[in-house]
Amino acid sequence: MEESNDTLPEQTFAKKLRRTTYSPVISLGLLVFALVALAGYLLHEMRWVDHTNRVIERAIYAEKLLLDLQSATRGYFLTKNPILLERYRETRDELPKALRELRDLVSDNPSQSARADYIMGDVHDWLVWVNQTLTTSVASPNAKPATTEVMSGNNRFDHIHDDFATFLGKEYAMRDARAHRATRAAWWSLGIAAALTAIVAAIQCTGMRRRLMAIKETYRTALKQAKERRHRIEELLLELDDELKAVGEIQRSLLPIELPKVHGLDIAASYQTSRRAGGDYYDFFLLPPTSTADDRHRLGILIADVSGHGTAAAVLMAVTHSIAHGFEQPDRPPSDLLDFVNRRLCEGYTNNHSAFVTAFYAIYDPANRQLTYSSAGHNPPRLRAAGSHQLTALDQAQGLPLGVMCESRYDSATLTLAKGDTLVLYTDGITEARDAAGEFLNVEGLDAAILKAKPEANDVMMSAMSAVQEMTGDTVADDRTLLVIRGVADTQKQMDEAPKQALVVESAGADPRAVAKGLVPGARAAEVLSDSAATPAV
Repeated sequence: MEESNDTLPEQTFAKKLRRTTYSPVISLGLLVFALVALAGYLLHEMRWVDHTNRVIERAIYAEKLLLDLQSATRGYFLTKNPILLERYRETRDELPKALRELRDLVSDNPSQSARADYIMGDVHDWLVWVNQTLTTSVASPNAKPATTEVMSGNNRFDHIHDDFATFLGKEYAMRDARAHRATRAAWWSLGIAAALTAIVAAIQCTGMRRRLMAIKETYRTALKQAKERRHRIEELLLELDDELKAVGEIQRSLLPIELPKVHGLDIAASYQTSRRAGGDYYDFFLLPPTSTADDRHRLGILIADVSGHGTAAAVLMAVTHSIAHGFEQPDRPPSDLLDFVNRRLCEGYTNNHSAFVTAFYAIYDPANRQLTYSSAGHNPPRLRAAGSHQLTALDQAQGLPLGVMCESRYDSATLTLAKGDTLVLYTDGITEARDAAGEFLNVEGLDAAILKAKPEANDVMMSAMSAVQEMTGDTVADDRTLLVIRGVADTQKQMDEAPKQALVVESAGADPRAVAKGLVPGARAAEVLSDSAATPAV
């Protein structure tokens, strides 16, 4: 019973395919076997014809020897020529051998074998008579054999000759019968072979057509189902993409909408995900002044990188954001925030997973230009002192990444961010950007981009992101975050004249240079903030 066209189980389809493949081979094998059997039968019949011809040839040869013997003896009796006697002796030894070969050839035929034995007996008796007669004739050269003896010898010879005639007649008859049987077998073989070939071809063509049509219908159904599934997958992918877009928008909403306006700082930021949502995170925290007499707020600067990419990293990034904003930190050092976030991540989010978060947190105090920082396994920021052509790493307070060990504790270090100093914070997506040949940008490439840029923070940011873009082209293999903090004058008048601060939040795969100019559709934010910008989000 044929399977339904709507669905064909894999085993049934495989069975049909095997049958279609092996059936012609099996049929051809059976046909070849039948043809070989017919050929064997034909060869068998032809072999019997050949055997009969050999018997006839050997019988004629033996009869010829017998005639030679008779001619030699008669000639000797009449002429007494010793040459004829010598020829008789040579032929006499050959005749019994020929008769034995003849008997061996017809050993499979009892009647002919009996005739051969009878001929051998008569020939033996005749040879005995001839030998006696010749012995007497040699002893008495002038004497002649008696007429009765001559007649007796002739009668024996005629009798032997008649036996040969009967023997050969039977063999001729058998040869004709066997030749006729062989001819008939040949025609029957050809006829049966042709009939079998036609039958097998008809059966195979009919069966092959039926099975191929079934396979064709199955393939057509499979293509239809595959097309429907592809459309469904495309719809699901679109739905998933929409969801990932929403996740990405939610994630980007957790980032600062505006850059903070802080006395003595020029700030620029660039953020780009490798997918719709990413695991990089940066944030700013406006903290109260160190004294009530000073109205200049301190600034907390946080940059973090969640291990991995995509939605899972984005979720852990959001968790990190929530934990960081739940920490009360008015007068506490940066290391306390990292301790707090690490403990919360270990206790509730990363203890059963291999995920972790690298982070660098610093607090800038404009009252004394002090920058206090702590690092949890993050890439050490690069610091360029004013007027210097070398960069140093902020690596004095390193600890384990967040979420690895609950018992981890973090230290803090302090430096002065003087006027003209430039601090570049980044995630590993910047230095690990690589070209088609597999060459990485590395810290050296980032330093080169920083050194060749103009001193303003926005120019440094654009130079670094351009270097990344030149390395990777349109490929964004990892999330990329870059923060540039530059020390500037801290008077109110100079603050009003300070360079405008830039915030760039990019969609996945966008060109940072184009986004910074506001040219990329779909970017969440690409703007240059004026002095009248609102207070940054905390």
